[in-house]
Amino acid sequence: DGRILNITTLAVGRADQGGGLGARLLTFAEDLARREGCAAIVLETEQAERFYQRHGFETLGERRQRGAYLLVMRKRLAPVAGSA
Repeated sequence: DGRILNITTLAVGRADQGGGLGARLLTFAEDLARREGCAAIVLETEQAERFYQRHGFETLGERRQRGAYLLVMRKRLAPVAGSA
């Protein structure tokens, strides 16, 4: 039905980066989105474009907010088997 999960903040402190915590948080969000019947996840990022691309996100565009350029990204989700 076109439901979308919008991630407003997903951040891992510098000291904890590189250990897989961000990937685990993103997987949790993706699993939740699928359970809730979402067709996609949308987010904005200033610094983590490559991280999200590695996890299947595509860049849709960019926008400026308070002097920062934010990339708008999306990941389409396949429906959960038996949910259609």
